[in-house]
Amino acid sequence: MKRSIFLLTLVLGPVLFSSCDKYLQLEHRSVADEKSFYKTSQDAIVATNAAYNPLQEIHRSTQGIWLLAEVASDNTDDPDVSIDNLTLGTSHAAVLQAWQYHYLGIARCNTVLNRLPGISMDASLRNRLMLEAQFLRGLYYFNLVRLFGPVPLVTQETKDLEQTLPTNLPARASEDEIYTQIIADFTAAEALPATYSSSDLGRATRGAAKAYLAKVYLTRKNWAQAAAKAKEVMDSQVYQLLPSYANVFAVTQKNSRESIFEVQYFIGAQSGTGNFLGHNLHELFAPAGSGSSVTGVTGSNGVGRNIPSDELVEAYEAGDPRKEASLKTSYINASGNVVNVNYTLKYLDPSATGGTQGGSGVGSSNSVRVYRYADLLLVYAEALNEQQGGSQEALEALNSVRRRARSGQSGVLPDWTGLSQAALREAIDRERRVELAFENHRWFDLVRTGKTKAVLVQTKNIQIRNTLYPIPERERTINPKLTQNDGY
Repeated sequence: MKRSIFLLTLVLGPVLFSSCDKYLQLEHRSVADEKSFYKTSQDAIVATNAAYNPLQEIHRSTQGIWLLAEVASDNTDDPDVSIDNLTLGTSHAAVLQAWQYHYLGIARCNTVLNRLPGISMDASLRNRLMLEAQFLRGLYYFNLVRLFGPVPLVTQETKDLEQTLPTNLPARASEDEIYTQIIADFTAAEALPATYSSSDLGRATRGAAKAYLAKVYLTRKNWAQAAAKAKEVMDSQVYQLLPSYANVFAVTQKNSRESIFEVQYFIGAQSGTGNFLGHNLHELFAPAGSGSSVTGVTGSNGVGRNIPSDELVEAYEAGDPRKEASLKTSYINASGNVVNVNYTLKYLDPSATGGTQGGSGVGSSNSVRVYRYADLLLVYAEALNEQQGGSQEALEALNSVRRRARSGQSGVLPDWTGLSQAALREAIDRERRVELAFENHRWFDLVRTGKTKAVLVQTKNIQIRNTLYPIPERERTINPKLTQNDGY
């Protein structure tokens, strides 16, 4: 009988990798022998690095989280109309892949947490790696519960194939149980280092754990706790807004002081040997057939996915510099003709080179910005506003994001003053939309604020069945205990 990736990853744990000098420069081992592995500190590092790796696929894939978090919202459109119009079925590749890669990451985290205590190694390094695994497990479950609602809660490594028989598989835990585990994991991860040396940039930090706790509490409408955790990150003075919004997404600004957490990619000597460690988002999101006319990279091919909606284009205030830094509405093709089409700029990387993904295009080593300081400031503003009403402190957090965005230009993006609680709530929502466009937050923001159905009726004229995605049918075939979400 076939087993799903979910079941296999519970049994096998990490698909082991060997590491190079830098974080997440990973190369597959041909043989993973458990008897000879989990013996040294290097084994511990390799196993922990492997727990990060599923994040790369979650964000870079042609069936990646951008489909569920951006295309399904009012931000972008896509040739995959089943996602665009939320008519996707229970076997759609995007929901299956989201489920599988998140559980792959969870299985690897559980293996790290189970195996590292048995390794003779430096205790402080062991503790740090285990806290990284807890952070990652919290992140994987936070995504899962927001995408699917109640899901199986697995916190122990599964070694025995007997445990994967249908009668022994876990049922869906309640959302409260899952959030309790998420909070416990992120709280433990608050003991991580505040910063790292250059060789370990990109690993989970204390600030990332606190920032995710702030967002978890915001999602749970625990306003006071959300504001308090966000303020702890702000008071740490580890993070700051970069002077130029456009520069935030440049490859030269990977892991900058604005970044709280990024997914790392790499292009180098290993590329072209079957080990693709970069991403192709720069050409996946470029207009179909535009090639180097948009990407600036010889040999690249525009695919035309994740297309900015006209509603998003119009959501920017007049003169907002973030619009020009985030998207375009036309380009000049190789023949010198103007082609009118919307497309995103945030993932373009003219320096892309090296290996290929799926045999097409050229790879980018630029990171994907998952959580930025600007996001945290808006989390703080929202939590304060819901807790206290239109306070000056909430206004200041919002206005600090607007001041950076206008980059010294006069007459654009003026500070907000004297807003009521309701007016400030709407201002924060609009600010999040344009500040964080294409960064995979919009769907979650709509669901969190209860706006999903009303917004999609207005912008797409569609009725949605549920604000949760379907449990993949393949997983339900393997595990009869998995009930389906309403409407599917």
